[in-house]
Amino acid sequence: YNVVEVGSFRGESLLQIQQKSAGGLHYIFEPLPSYHRKLVRTFGHHRCPIMRIALSNYDGVALFNFVETNPQFSGLKFWRYGKYESAEKYFIRVRMLDTLLPAHHPVHLIKIEAEGGELSILQGAVETLQRYKPIVLFEYRRPPARFYHQHSTMLYELLTTCGLEINTMSRWRRGKAGLTRLNFLKQRRWRWNCYFVAYPPHLRQIP
Repeated sequence: YNVVEVGSFRGESLLQIQQKSAGGLHYIFEPLPSYHRKLVRTFGHHRCPIMRIALSNYDGVALFNFVETNPQFSGLKFWRYGKYESAEKYFIRVRMLDTLLPAHHPVHLIKIEAEGGELSILQGAVETLQRYKPIVLFEYRRPPARFYHQHSTMLYELLTTCGLEINTMSRWRRGKAGLTRLNFLKQRRWRWNCYFVAYPPHLRQIP
């Protein structure tokens, strides 16, 4: 399997990815400098490039907000983190996944943890989603998504337009049909789940 991971942080999932897909290519994106350096020292090799790049729906340069007290809240958009938290800002390269991956490079799995930036990242990966129909694991929470001016409907429409179903992890494990738009909105509105999976219909059962 060839894997893209956005927001690897300390590398817990990257370790599992390398163990279960040893023969694949793993493209890892971690914009936080200290975490990027640790990942390169621990996991970096020719089949696992680890890039200090922020993914979005455009190519360019942007200010990145680093929250030292809660690094997992860091991102391209500043949002209300907490009473005693503030963000240090620095410039970072921003790329679209579609323009960054090598041509004709099949992608089987995309994992995203971006604290509200999920839709922008997927908008920059539409060609990849349409061409390869990868499994997409993503966290999607309403508070940070608001500051990216994103709505659950937009995310649902993008993924389903690319030919993917959306489900909760527990329903997918049991081979249940994908969520309707209304049920996905209910999941988000009532905060029943924040971790979801998108997949092509023929992978409704976990492969």
